[in-house]
Amino acid sequence: MRSAVAALAAAALAAGCYTDQSGAVRFGRRPSGPTPQELRMRQLETNNAELQRQLRSMQAELEGVGMSVSSVSARSAENERAANARGQDAIAMRSDMAALERRVAALESSVAKVPGTISSALSSEHQAIVADVNKALAASEQRTNKAIRDAVRSAPSSSGGSSGGGSGKSRSGPPRAGEFYEWTVEPGQTLSQIAAAFGVSVQTIMKDNGIKDASKLRAGQVLYIQAK
Repeated sequence: MRSAVAALAAAALAAGCYTDQSGAVRFGRRPSGPTPQELRMRQLETNNAELQRQLRSMQAELEGVGMSVSSVSARSAENERAANARGQDAIAMRSDMAALERRVAALESSVAKVPGTISSALSSEHQAIVADVNKALAASEQRTNKAIRDAVRSAPSSSGGSSGGGSGKSRSGPPRAGEFYEWTVEPGQTLSQIAAAFGVSVQTIMKDNGIKDASKLRAGQVLYIQAK
């Protein structure tokens, strides 16, 4: 029996022995290549590395999400502040618009009063101008009539009674009835002024001087006017 055991031990020693990963002593040659346990360990290490990589990726994503959340929160706060500012601007704009509307209403009221004010002012101004013109015309007419009367007293006369001045001799001094005054029309004089100054009618002067249109009297024209 002892010899058999010894033979087996010798055979085992001849064949060799090794210790596997579990620590057990194995007889025979070590199997070539990785053992199933080694393969399992390698797979576990690979899985662990992948899990670590995924964990780092998830942490990076979480950090990115955190930063995004912070950025979104900051933008939200900024938008809220901007909205509040715009709201205040809108309130200020409404206040300004109300003030402008009040100013426009006041201007419209003032503008509505302008025509009446202008009309009143123009009426007063027109009346004053008309009064001044009438005064000037009256004064001018008085001066003209006086000048004509003064000239009449010293104007030469023509004797004879025919229209157009007659053909008698001229003499100085006031003319007698039936004689004619010789009057040279001055600028601005009218037949009505001349007739009033000499005390005759416009029609008489027109007839004696062959005048058909009283408005066509010209300066320098010589008129023969009957003396009364």
